[in-house]
Amino acid sequence: MEIRPIRTHEDHQDALREIERLWGADIGTPDGDKLDVLVTLVEAYETVHWPIEAPDPVELIKAHMEVAGLTQADLGAVLKSPPRASEILNRKRALSMDMVYRLSREWHLPADQLIKPYHLAAAGRSTKHASQPSIARMTVTIYGIKTCDTVKNARTWLEGRDVAHRFVDYRAEGLDPKNLARWKGAVGWEKLLNKASTTFKELPDADKAGLDEKTAVALMQTHPTLIKRPVLDVDGKITVGFKPEIYEQAVSGR
Repeated sequence: MEIRPIRTHEDHQDALREIERLWGADIGTPDGDKLDVLVTLVEAYETVHWPIEAPDPVELIKAHMEVAGLTQADLGAVLKSPPRASEILNRKRALSMDMVYRLSREWHLPADQLIKPYHLAAAGRSTKHASQPSIARMTVTIYGIKTCDTVKNARTWLEGRDVAHRFVDYRAEGLDPKNLARWKGAVGWEKLLNKASTTFKELPDADKAGLDEKTAVALMQTHPTLIKRPVLDVDGKITVGFKPEIYEQAVSGR
């Protein structure tokens, strides 16, 4: 058989018959080289004409768990919440951006597959049409310190409303100066600096005296715990601190 592009069903069948005839040919021989080329051509043709649809996020997670021998308890450990693991596997709750981040980091699952819309169990509801803004329409990042009670309350509020978000612990991961400059520009250094914090109270009097923008920014960069927590970023709109009514406005776009 002459090797040529596979354009029709007949070409495809001819190539399959030739592959069957050549199967087992030694690598590096003329027949072996011909076999490699035909297999590549057939795979390309079948990919175009009979594409295999990628699994939805829940199916992807379940498949990975089965192959890796993981349990629901293992999923709960990754998500930092055993109840959330059950809700995700039973399609009662949509994956949040924080969950996507954890699964991608810990289990190396492709994030682009995890963020795809999928159907939830309740009345066939789809994450594409959930009551809260979807990932595709809104990017939410919350910055703070994971041990802070106010940060915990804010994250619980977001998760309770299925608002997909990413959490950045700037004490553990470091504070990006660009973020600090952006937050300061959005709300002002006076609002961003938490003078009621233990860190501020323990500063030397010389550092607290005559505070101005430059000094305050330098202090917050050196001591991130001076920043009022949490900092919520919704598509670039910055909110500092946590109040449910303010968060409601921020995530609803009002």
